[in-house]
Amino acid sequence: MRNAKKWVLVYLLVLAVGIASYMAVCFKANTLGYFTNIKGIPYFYNDDYARKIKSTYLYEHRGEYEGVLVGGSKSGAVDPSLMTELTGLNYYNMYMNVGNFPDYLRYITFLVENCEVKEITLVLSSLETKFKDQSSRGNAFVPPAILTGNPFKRITECLSYLMTDIKTTLEELADPPSNRINISDFLSDGMRNRYNAVRSHNKDPEEFVRSMVLNNQKSQLKQLFRQAASKQTARPLCLKCLQQIYTLCNEHGVTLRVIVGPSFLLDKARYECEEYYDYLEDIVKICGEVWDFSDYQAKGYEDFGMILTKDNVHEAMNQRRASFEKYKEEFETTGEITYYGLSDDSYIPWAPQWTTPGIEAYQQS
Repeated sequence: MRNAKKWVLVYLLVLAVGIASYMAVCFKANTLGYFTNIKGIPYFYNDDYARKIKSTYLYEHRGEYEGVLVGGSKSGAVDPSLMTELTGLNYYNMYMNVGNFPDYLRYITFLVENCEVKEITLVLSSLETKFKDQSSRGNAFVPPAILTGNPFKRITECLSYLMTDIKTTLEELADPPSNRINISDFLSDGMRNRYNAVRSHNKDPEEFVRSMVLNNQKSQLKQLFRQAASKQTARPLCLKCLQQIYTLCNEHGVTLRVIVGPSFLLDKARYECEEYYDYLEDIVKICGEVWDFSDYQAKGYEDFGMILTKDNVHEAMNQRRASFEKYKEEFETTGEITYYGLSDDSYIPWAPQWTTPGIEAYQQS
């Protein structure tokens, strides 16, 4: 009997040591970037568990950031220091990959109720009408436990990441975050790192535009002018979440600014249609006014962006339809669309200095 107890104790001890060792390996691997901010690393790879990392950072620095920009990956290029200059509030960029309204509602609720923010700028990419809840897409999209305020859930979340599957752990050990600094974002401003794109563009602007912007342009233009993007599957969900966001901010005295971000002509193939015009009218009905930079733009700055209100949004959509028909006629007549070049007044060059914190580390990598 004693021998049996002895072997059980040995077995349990070996098991405990094995589990503890594996947890140590997972922590060392920093699986999915989960432990990035705990370890004090000031940067993180934006395909890692960025939602958790940024949420924790903002909670730990609550009161320091009065304004937070929320949106999908496109909004990651918005420099929060410029938002600070425009508003007078210290701003943070909390963009997330595959932005969607259920996430916007989750994180804005967390920011408003827990992080002492005074202003939220919600930047829409227009693609949200395609995306429903992404939380089941993978570990990086799962809402972090810090959003719940439940300490027990935070403990169990941590333990689950200390027991990550072997395949993921080995992949992280082979390619740790420290090897990816040149494509990582910095925690201190949350802005998307576009240094490599800037470097490529400065090296050969025309080749960069050809390969990164105008690739597959004819097929996308055909799709756009056939209005093949007529399935706005997530639109009712988007509007429901936006109404909840508007009500939440209003109840807490938080300013909500909604911006429809600029979109290149080819990108419109993914959403431009009659349903989308109805969607824009609906978000204006909810919010009262919306800054819209997604319209078809004329040469120069004179009509870059307009404030849509309940009084002008219907006429603005009629004008948008007319612009669409003009480009459609040009495409059907010539087989292409004329783009303005780098010499046009509307061209905004990259900033001569990349100001993201820690850029020296990028440049040396």
